[in-house]
This record gives sequence, structure tokens and C-alpha cells, in this order.
Amino acid sequence: MPDESFAADMGQPRRRRVRLSQLVAVAIVAVMLLFVLAVAVAIIWQRDPTPPPTLADLAAAEMRWQSQGPASYDLDLVTSRNDQMHLEVRDGKPRAFTVNGHQPKERRVWETWTVPRQFEYIRDDMAREVPPGSAAPLIQVQFDAKTGLPWNHSYSGANGVTTGWKINRFESIPAREAAR
Repeated sequence: MPDESFAADMGQPRRRRVRLSQLVAVAIVAVMLLFVLAVAVAIIWQRDPTPPPTLADLAAAEMRWQSQGPASYDLDLVTSRNDQMHLEVRDGKPRAFTVNGHQPKERRVWETWTVPRQFEYIRDDMAREVPPGSAAPLIQVQFDAKTGLPWNHSYSGANGVTTGWKINRFESIPAREAAR
């Protein structure tokens, strides 16, 4: 005589039991997917929306600086290495310069952070060669709409090189005060 429990099951589809190990595996996969999604959202959220500058943008900013920028100014900036710079320019020439509160011994270094030299740095970063098979560098610049002043600049290259600066304070000095 056939087994009754077997006969009773013959017309019914068998239910599969979900094992605890299967539930744990599904939960682990779901957590991993949520983590990847969270990282992707964070990357997109943190991305600077400023489009990379073009050579035309740089040329236009330089022209604005040459026509609208002051000949005498004070500026404070911080570099990507966290160096604090203070520069005083009068009639286009650096008059005082400090790095982290100390004056460099070589006066030629003073010229390094004048606004015209900042434009040269940006141009150099835009002209850097990209090694074959490497991603293009990420270059970000925020130019002042009126004067062309490069308020901040950052360069992140495929080889891990990161440079840049951010101007924290900029003060135009009127001609009568600059003569003092």
C-alpha cells in the first residue's frame, strides 16, 4: 500500500521552505547595493557644478582683469597644501608677501601669487599633457564676473597631483592710498 502522506502530496505543489542562510544572503546583497547607491549619491551630491574652464573663459577673465582689475590690492589666500598667503600689490608690483606669517627671503617669490601669475598657473594646468590611458584632469576655476579675478582654482590630475588655491579676502586699494 502506498504511503498516505505521499499520496496526499501528489496533487499539491510542494512548498519550498526558505532557509535562514538564503535570507541572510539576500539581506547582505541588499545592504551592499544600498551602500553602493549611497556612495554614488554622495559623489554626485559633492561634485562641484562649475563646468571646467575653457581657454576662451581664461582669456575673457584675463581681459576683464586687465581692463577692470585694480593695479593695487591686498589679498589673502589658502593653497591646497593649507599654506596661508598674504600679498600686498601696489601699482602692479608686490610690496609685501608672507607665507604662514613669515616673509620669504627671496623677493622673487613675492611675484608668484599676483593675479597675473595666477592666470599663468591656470593656463599651465590646462596645458598639462595627459598620459595615455589616463582620465583627463579635473580643473575648476571660479572667475569674478566683473574683474576676472580667479577666486578659486583646483587641479586634480590622473597621477594624483592636486593643486590649487582659494582667495579668502580681496581688497582693492584706491590710487591715493596706494601711493603711501
